[in-house]
Amino acid sequence: MIFMLAKKHENMQSTVLAICDKAILGKTFEEGNLSVTAKEHFYNGKEITEKEFDELIKEADSLNLLGNKCVDLAIKKDIVDEKSVIVIGGIKHAQVYKL
Repeated sequence: MIFMLAKKHENMQSTVLAICDKAILGKTFEEGNLSVTAKEHFYNGKEITEKEFDELIKEADSLNLLGNKCVDLAIKKDIVDEKSVIVIGGIKHAQVYKL
């Protein structure tokens, strides 16, 4: 079952992989003074499976994850520490930088 969208953003120095849950694309979530939008121009790329997720993250210098399903998958795979996840309007968000 496909529940994620992934889009690579590349420049000469790095590759950012933006992944979000397909169901939240285009939606905005707010909590207190925080707001996050799953913007189509940033997240709307290829529909990916869990196997493709594993391959794509190997190629990226940083990850931007938005959505409960994709963040939970990254936690399960020890890519994201649960303590570093923020929740805005019930939606999980995490960023990962490779050093």
